[in-house]
Amino acid sequence: MKRDKATKTKMNPVFAVTLGIMILYTTIMFLLIGWGVMKSLQTVEDFVFQGLSYSAFPNEVGLDNYISSFSHIKYKDTYFGGMFLNSIVYAAGCAAVSVLMPCLIGYVTAKIDVWFNKILLGAVYFSMFFTCYGSMPSMIQVMNDLNLMNTWPGLFMMKASFLSNTCLIFNATFCGLSREYSEAATIDGASHLDVMLKVNFPLIKTTILVLFVTAFITFWNDYQTPMIYLSDSPTASYGLFVFNQSTNSYEDFLVYKVAGFVLILAPTFLIFLLMKDYLLGNLTEGGVKG
Repeated sequence: MKRDKATKTKMNPVFAVTLGIMILYTTIMFLLIGWGVMKSLQTVEDFVFQGLSYSAFPNEVGLDNYISSFSHIKYKDTYFGGMFLNSIVYAAGCAAVSVLMPCLIGYVTAKIDVWFNKILLGAVYFSMFFTCYGSMPSMIQVMNDLNLMNTWPGLFMMKASFLSNTCLIFNATFCGLSREYSEAATIDGASHLDVMLKVNFPLIKTTILVLFVTAFITFWNDYQTPMIYLSDSPTASYGLFVFNQSTNSYEDFLVYKVAGFVLILAPTFLIFLLMKDYLLGNLTEGGVKG
C-alpha cells in the first residue's frame, strides 16, 4: 500500500541543514559524556603513569574512583553521601514549592473570575519584563533578620514564588480545559476544593510532572544558592564545586573529579528514563464526549 504523498516529509535545504546540525551536536554531546565516563573509570596509577594526560585512552579501568569519591569528597563534616541526601531534599523540596505556588495561582486566575486576578497576572508580567538586579544583599539581610539563614524552611519559603513564566503556563493550561468538567462535578455535589484537586489537577498531571522534573534538575545542579543560604548543609553540586577548586595533591587528580561529576549526572539521567513515558505524554487526558 502506497503512502499518502501528503504524509511524506519533504527534505528541503533548511530541514536538511537543521537536521545535520542537530545530529552533529548530539554526537558531540554523547562523545563528551562517553569520554568522561570512560575517564572516570581509569585507575589512578594508570592516570599517573600516562603523565596526568587528560586525552590519553585508559589502559586500566575500575570502580575505585567512585568508591573513593564517597570517602574523599568532603566539605566541613559532610561527606559525599550526606551531600547526596541534602541534594535530594533541596531539589525535591524547592521543585515542589516552586511548581505548587504557580499552579495554585494559575488555577485561581483561570477558573475564578474576580478583579484581583488582573493584579496577580500583572505582577507576573511586571516581574518578567522588569527584572530587579542586586536583590541578593537584601535577601540575605531579610533571611538573617528572620533567623532563616541555613534552615530548610527558610530556603523553601524563598523558592515559594509564583512570579515566573511557570504561572503563565499553568494559567494557559487551565484556561484550555473545558468548564464542563467542573460543572458536571459541581452538579454532583463536589466542592470547589474537590473540583480543583480531583477534576482539574488530574487533567494536567503531565504538565505538572514535566515542570516538576525540569525544576528538580535545575535545583539539583544548582550550587550557588546552597553556598550562600545553606552552607551548613552542603549539597552534592556545592561539594563538587569546592572539590573541583581544591589544590590538594590527592584531590587534584582528574579521575576523582570526573567520577564525582558522573555521579551527579546519574540521578538526572535515571529520572528521565523512569519518567520519559509521562514527559512525552499528552498534556491533558480525557475529553468531553458528545
